[in-house]
Amino acid sequence: MTNDTNLEYGPVRADEIERLNSLLEQALTFRIGSMAPWTAAIGHEHIRAVRYDGRAVAGMGIIPMGHYFGGRSVRAGGITAVGVEPGQRGSGVGRWMLQQSLEELNRHLGA
Repeated sequence: MTNDTNLEYGPVRADEIERLNSLLEQALTFRIGSMAPWTAAIGHEHIRAVRYDGRAVAGMGIIPMGHYFGGRSVRAGGITAVGVEPGQRGSGVGRWMLQQSLEELNRHLGA
């Protein structure tokens, strides 16, 4: 596993979105240029990045949504478009990112 003391998880920064879009296109085998409209549509504020030594190496989206249980809406987050750059695959970065996202959802949604 990559040393997680060198990892940082958080909202994607404006200067990272182009790189992250390219990374996700490759990881998900999307057409070049097709990720940017999608990440813009769900809102960059809902895109998360993992930085290794300050450089974005993985990313994903968390779409706010709700589910109805017992006649009331319960807040939830849909995890989507998870991708890790080729050089970091198998290192545990993706798993670490998902763990961080679940902790974030727990803090914000009170799950």
